[in-house]
Amino acid sequence: GLAIDIARSRTDKEIVIIDIDNSAVQTVAKNYAHDDNIRVVPVFDETDASLFEDDNTTNWTALVDKMGFFIKIIGEQAKGGEIGAVIIDGGSSFLKWCEQAMTYVLMNRSKNPINVEDGDKFNQAEWRIRNQLFRDVMNRAHQLPVDAVFFTFHIKDVRQFADLGNGQKGLMKVGETPDWEKGTMRLFSQQIFLARYTKKGDRAAGVKDDP
Repeated sequence: GLAIDIARSRTDKEIVIIDIDNSAVQTVAKNYAHDDNIRVVPVFDETDASLFEDDNTTNWTALVDKMGFFIKIIGEQAKGGEIGAVIIDGGSSFLKWCEQAMTYVLMNRSKNPINVEDGDKFNQAEWRIRNQLFRDVMNRAHQLPVDAVFFTFHIKDVRQFADLGNGQKGLMKVGETPDWEKGTMRLFSQQIFLARYTKKGDRAAGVKDDP
């Protein structure tokens, strides 16, 4: 919603939202029902048979490919100058999609396949597959020929070992950071951190107690 407000204050052109986690539709319907120049593009579409295997499990590789395809199409449309801003909503969810796609690739490779059900772990080099999938799409989105591109991510706690005061050390929260791949931060010229509050709070849902 904040990204839409900022974008609309700068342009009266179309605002395109690539809705990764299927949450943008409700925000637009509630707060921008009279703005006909906002287009929400859902990526995870239950009616898209190409996104599912024969056993109805999700084809994560196809989902990541579809995301890249949508970025390409929007880039072609933006060349005409009719799109003022693009919002990539759900960056943390997309990073998880890339991890799932990486897992599928490594479990099904012909040599030395990974079996996560048997407790196999990924090494640092293998994690690069996820990071590369993620950065490829984020870099392309960042270079779209529009006035502004916005990305939304969840926030995760930063923890480190510290003195607990009784002579022992333990993990303590020392801050918060966006839930993204570390190389992503260089893409963004500005960052805005938001927090949700309710009277009682819900820590499991990331909602803080009302101060």
